[in-house]
Amino acid sequence: MAYVSIRPSRVSYDMIRESGEFVLNLNTEKLAAAADQCGVISAKDCPDKWELTGLTRGKASHLNYAPIIMESPLNIECKLKEILPLGSHHMFLG
Repeated sequence: MAYVSIRPSRVSYDMIRESGEFVLNLNTEKLAAAADQCGVISAKDCPDKWELTGLTRGKASHLNYAPIIMESPLNIECKLKEILPLGSHHMFLG
């Protein structure tokens, strides 16, 4: 089991809720700046974070919707089991 906590106002919140999937991508020091951009810049302001960061979108092995980051050394593919409202953020448990 793994989880991510996301504010309901974020674009990724609805993407995960509707698809029932998410991926945890392990980052390296080399990927740190790109990962930071993904977390700080909203998809409302930058609809193509792949282009912005230069990361490569890959097809997950066990999911239908959520992509993996090809440059990431480890991708943990998760199917949504539960959403727990926790104040400002909601926990997506997979």
